[in-house]
Amino acid sequence: MKYHHLSDVVPWELWTYVCAKSQRATSRETYNYEIPIASTRAHNTIINMVAGSVPEFLTCSRDGLVKAWDARDLEKPVFTVRHDSPKDAWSVAFGGESKKIVGVGFDNGDFELYDLRTAQYMWKTNVGSGICSIEFADSNTAVLSTLKGLHIVQFDREPVIQTLKTFNDTTMWATSHLPQNPRYFGAVSGDGMFRVWDHQNTGQPVAAQQLEKHPIVSCSWNHEKKGLFACGSFAQTIKVGFAQI
Repeated sequence: MKYHHLSDVVPWELWTYVCAKSQRATSRETYNYEIPIASTRAHNTIINMVAGSVPEFLTCSRDGLVKAWDARDLEKPVFTVRHDSPKDAWSVAFGGESKKIVGVGFDNGDFELYDLRTAQYMWKTNVGSGICSIEFADSNTAVLSTLKGLHIVQFDREPVIQTLKTFNDTTMWATSHLPQNPRYFGAVSGDGMFRVWDHQNTGQPVAAQQLEKHPIVSCSWNHEKKGLFACGSFAQTIKVGFAQI
Protein backbone atom coordinates (compact mmCIF):
# COMPACT_ATOMS: atom_id res chain seq x y z
CA MET A 1 0.00 0.00 0.00
CA LYS A 2 1.22 3.48 -0.87
CA TYR A 3 -0.35 6.64 0.53
CA HIS A 4 -0.19 10.38 0.29
CA HIS A 5 -1.56 12.98 2.68
CA LEU A 6 -3.84 15.61 1.16
CA SER A 7 -4.78 18.64 3.26
CA ASP A 8 -7.08 21.61 2.67
CA VAL A 9 -8.87 19.74 -0.08
CA VAL A 10 -12.18 19.84 1.73
CA PRO A 11 -13.15 21.22 5.19
CA TRP A 12 -11.57 18.12 6.78
CA GLU A 13 -8.19 16.51 6.20
CA LEU A 14 -8.02 13.43 4.02
CA TRP A 15 -5.71 10.51 3.69
CA THR A 16 -5.92 9.35 0.10
CA TYR A 17 -4.26 6.05 -0.68
CA VAL A 18 -4.34 3.18 -3.11
CA CYS A 19 -4.22 -0.52 -2.46
CA ALA A 20 -2.26 -2.31 -5.17
CA LYS A 21 -4.08 -5.63 -4.84
CA SER A 22 -7.62 -4.23 -4.96
CA GLN A 23 -6.76 -1.49 -7.50
CA ARG A 24 -8.84 0.95 -5.44
CA ALA A 25 -8.33 4.58 -4.46
CA THR A 26 -9.85 5.55 -1.12
CA SER A 27 -10.23 8.81 0.85
CA ARG A 28 -10.63 8.86 4.63
CA GLU A 29 -10.84 11.51 7.35
CA THR A 30 -7.81 11.66 9.62
CA TYR A 31 -10.17 12.07 12.61
CA ASN A 32 -12.38 9.12 11.68
CA TYR A 33 -10.13 6.80 9.75
CA GLU A 34 -12.19 3.62 10.00
CA ILE A 35 -14.96 4.78 7.65
CA PRO A 36 -13.95 5.75 4.09
CA ILE A 37 -15.42 8.95 2.64
CA ALA A 38 -15.15 7.66 -0.91
CA SER A 39 -13.66 4.71 -2.77
CA THR A 40 -13.38 3.77 -6.42
CA ARG A 41 -11.83 1.08 -8.60
CA ALA A 42 -9.17 3.27 -10.15
CA HIS A 43 -7.45 0.73 -12.44
CA ASN A 44 -7.89 -2.79 -13.78
CA THR A 45 -4.60 -4.08 -12.36
CA ILE A 46 -1.87 -3.22 -9.84
CA ILE A 47 -1.53 0.46 -8.92
CA ASN A 48 2.16 1.39 -8.71
CA MET A 49 2.05 4.90 -7.24
CA VAL A 50 -0.15 7.72 -5.99
CA ALA A 51 0.88 11.39 -5.82
CA GLY A 52 -1.18 14.21 -4.37
CA SER A 53 -1.75 17.91 -4.76
CA VAL A 54 -4.64 20.26 -3.92
CA PRO A 55 -7.30 19.23 -4.81
CA GLU A 56 -6.14 16.65 -7.38
CA PHE A 57 -4.18 13.46 -6.93
CA LEU A 58 -2.65 11.08 -9.47
CA THR A 59 -2.51 7.30 -9.85
CA CYS A 60 -0.47 5.18 -12.27
CA SER A 61 -0.74 1.48 -12.94
CA ARG A 62 0.59 -1.62 -14.63
CA ASP A 63 -2.24 -1.16 -17.14
CA GLY A 64 -0.21 1.74 -18.62
CA LEU A 65 -2.73 4.39 -17.57
CA VAL A 66 -2.14 7.54 -15.56
CA LYS A 67 -5.22 9.18 -14.06
CA ALA A 68 -5.84 12.49 -12.33
CA TRP A 69 -8.62 12.54 -9.73
CA ASP A 70 -10.50 15.14 -7.74
CA ALA A 71 -10.39 13.96 -4.12
CA ARG A 72 -13.85 15.43 -3.54
CA ASP A 73 -15.43 13.28 -6.25
CA LEU A 74 -13.99 9.86 -7.13
CA GLU A 75 -16.76 8.92 -9.56
CA LYS A 76 -14.47 9.30 -12.58
CA PRO A 77 -10.99 10.71 -13.32
CA VAL A 78 -10.67 14.28 -14.52
CA PHE A 79 -7.77 13.38 -16.84
CA THR A 80 -6.38 10.12 -18.28
CA VAL A 81 -3.09 9.42 -20.07
CA ARG A 82 -2.26 6.26 -21.99
CA HIS A 83 1.20 5.50 -23.39
CA ASP A 84 1.36 5.24 -27.17
CA SER A 85 2.37 1.58 -26.78
CA PRO A 86 1.52 -0.83 -23.93
CA LYS A 87 3.89 0.07 -21.09
CA ASP A 88 3.87 -0.24 -17.33
CA ALA A 89 3.46 3.21 -15.71
CA TRP A 90 5.78 3.09 -12.68
CA SER A 91 5.86 6.65 -11.35
CA VAL A 92 3.96 9.92 -11.42
CA ALA A 93 4.32 13.38 -9.86
CA PHE A 94 2.97 16.92 -9.96
CA GLY A 95 5.31 19.80 -10.84
CA GLY A 96 5.48 23.38 -12.07
CA GLU A 97 4.73 26.56 -10.15
CA SER A 98 1.01 25.87 -10.31
CA LYS A 99 1.46 22.14 -9.57
CA LYS A 100 -0.48 21.43 -12.75
CA ILE A 101 2.33 19.77 -14.71
CA VAL A 102 2.15 15.98 -14.62
CA GLY A 103 5.36 13.96 -14.97
CA VAL A 104 5.05 10.26 -15.82
CA GLY A 105 7.75 7.58 -15.76
CA PHE A 106 7.47 4.20 -17.51
CA ASP A 107 9.25 0.85 -17.22
CA ASN A 108 11.11 1.37 -20.52
CA GLY A 109 12.66 4.68 -19.39
CA ASP A 110 10.19 7.01 -21.12
CA PHE A 111 9.56 10.27 -19.26
CA GLU A 112 6.56 12.31 -20.36
CA LEU A 113 5.14 15.68 -19.35
CA TYR A 114 1.50 16.79 -19.57
CA ASP A 115 -0.28 20.04 -18.73
CA LEU A 116 -3.29 19.26 -16.56
CA ARG A 117 -4.82 22.70 -17.19
CA THR A 118 -5.09 22.16 -20.94
CA ALA A 119 -5.07 18.34 -20.90
CA GLN A 120 -2.26 18.42 -23.48
CA TYR A 121 0.96 16.52 -24.05
CA MET A 122 4.05 18.72 -23.55
CA TRP A 123 7.31 16.80 -23.92
CA LYS A 124 8.96 13.38 -23.91
CA THR A 125 12.40 11.81 -23.56
CA ASN A 126 13.93 8.45 -22.67
CA VAL A 127 16.61 7.91 -20.00
CA GLY A 128 17.36 4.27 -20.81
CA SER A 129 15.97 2.40 -17.78
CA GLY A 130 12.77 2.12 -15.77
CA ILE A 131 11.83 5.23 -13.77
CA CYS A 132 11.09 4.38 -10.13
CA SER A 133 10.19 7.90 -9.00
CA ILE A 134 10.04 11.55 -10.10
CA GLU A 135 10.92 14.57 -7.97
CA PHE A 136 10.49 18.09 -9.37
CA ALA A 137 13.20 20.51 -8.24
CA ASP A 138 11.44 23.53 -9.75
CA SER A 139 9.09 24.33 -12.63
CA ASN A 140 11.72 23.35 -15.23
CA THR A 141 13.77 20.60 -13.59
CA ALA A 142 13.03 17.06 -12.45
CA VAL A 143 15.20 14.37 -10.84
CA LEU A 144 14.46 10.84 -12.04
CA SER A 145 15.35 7.81 -9.93
CA THR A 146 15.83 4.78 -12.18
CA LEU A 147 16.93 1.16 -12.18
CA LYS A 148 20.43 2.23 -13.24
CA GLY A 149 21.00 5.63 -11.65
CA LEU A 150 19.92 9.24 -11.24
CA HIS A 151 19.11 11.67 -14.05
CA ILE A 152 18.47 15.40 -13.84
CA VAL A 153 16.19 16.54 -16.66
CA GLN A 154 15.88 20.23 -17.58
CA PHE A 155 13.09 20.98 -20.03
CA ASP A 156 12.61 24.76 -20.07
CA ARG A 157 14.14 25.48 -23.51
CA GLU A 158 16.69 23.12 -25.01
CA PRO A 159 16.18 19.88 -23.05
CA VAL A 160 19.25 18.76 -21.10
CA ILE A 161 19.66 15.35 -19.43
CA GLN A 162 22.45 14.96 -16.89
CA THR A 163 23.35 11.52 -15.53
CA LEU A 164 24.86 11.46 -12.04
CA LYS A 165 27.67 9.11 -11.08
CA THR A 166 26.20 6.66 -8.56
CA PHE A 167 29.30 4.44 -8.05
CA ASN A 168 27.61 1.08 -8.49
CA ASP A 169 24.85 -0.58 -10.46
CA THR A 170 22.22 -0.37 -7.73
CA THR A 171 18.66 0.81 -8.26
CA MET A 172 17.97 4.41 -7.23
CA TRP A 173 14.54 4.27 -5.65
CA ALA A 174 13.59 7.82 -4.67
CA THR A 175 14.75 11.38 -4.09
CA SER A 176 13.51 14.27 -1.95
CA HIS A 177 14.52 17.95 -2.11
CA LEU A 178 15.47 19.74 1.08
CA PRO A 179 12.46 22.02 1.81
CA GLN A 180 14.63 24.75 3.39
CA ASN A 181 16.97 24.82 0.36
CA PRO A 182 15.95 22.84 -2.78
CA ARG A 183 19.48 23.22 -4.13
CA TYR A 184 20.09 19.95 -2.22
CA PHE A 185 18.28 16.64 -2.50
CA GLY A 186 18.50 13.29 -0.76
CA ALA A 187 18.55 10.02 -2.71
CA VAL A 188 18.03 6.45 -1.49
CA SER A 189 19.06 3.26 -3.22
CA GLY A 190 19.17 -0.51 -3.31
CA ASP A 191 22.51 -0.63 -1.47
CA GLY A 192 20.96 0.83 1.70
CA MET A 193 22.62 4.23 1.28
CA PHE A 194 21.21 7.72 1.84
CA ARG A 195 23.12 10.31 -0.19
CA VAL A 196 22.78 14.08 -0.45
CA TRP A 197 23.45 15.79 -3.79
CA ASP A 198 23.98 19.44 -4.70
CA HIS A 199 22.38 20.70 -7.95
CA GLN A 200 25.23 23.20 -8.32
CA ASN A 201 27.98 20.58 -7.92
CA THR A 202 26.87 17.15 -9.10
CA GLY A 203 30.29 15.53 -9.41
CA GLN A 204 29.74 13.49 -6.25
CA PRO A 205 27.43 13.46 -3.22
CA VAL A 206 28.09 16.08 -0.53
CA ALA A 207 27.09 13.57 2.17
CA ALA A 208 26.44 9.83 2.41
CA GLN A 209 25.26 7.46 5.15
CA GLN A 210 24.93 3.67 5.18
CA LEU A 211 21.57 3.11 6.85
CA GLU A 212 20.58 -0.43 5.89
CA LYS A 213 21.78 -3.68 4.38
CA HIS A 214 18.46 -3.82 2.55
CA PRO A 215 17.20 -1.50 -0.22
CA ILE A 216 15.84 1.85 0.96
CA VAL A 217 12.81 2.79 -1.14
CA SER A 218 11.56 6.14 0.22
CA CYS A 219 12.83 9.25 1.97
CA SER A 220 11.44 12.51 3.30
CA TRP A 221 12.85 15.64 4.98
CA ASN A 222 11.43 17.32 8.07
CA HIS A 223 9.95 20.71 7.13
CA GLU A 224 10.89 22.33 10.45
CA LYS A 225 14.29 20.89 11.42
CA LYS A 226 16.77 21.35 8.57
CA GLY A 227 18.73 18.17 7.88
CA LEU A 228 16.41 15.79 9.73
CA PHE A 229 15.15 12.98 7.48
CA ALA A 230 13.35 9.63 7.56
CA CYS A 231 13.72 6.64 5.22
CA GLY A 232 11.71 3.45 4.69
CA SER A 233 13.27 0.16 3.57
CA PHE A 234 12.45 -3.37 2.39
CA ALA A 235 13.42 -4.50 5.90
CA GLN A 236 10.06 -3.03 7.03
CA THR A 237 11.87 -0.45 9.15
CA ILE A 238 11.96 3.33 9.25
CA LYS A 239 15.31 5.00 9.85
CA VAL A 240 15.54 8.57 11.15
CA GLY A 241 18.80 10.41 10.56
CA PHE A 242 20.42 13.81 10.30
CA ALA A 243 22.50 15.27 7.46
CA GLN A 244 24.71 18.28 8.08
CA ILE A 245 24.00 20.64 5.16
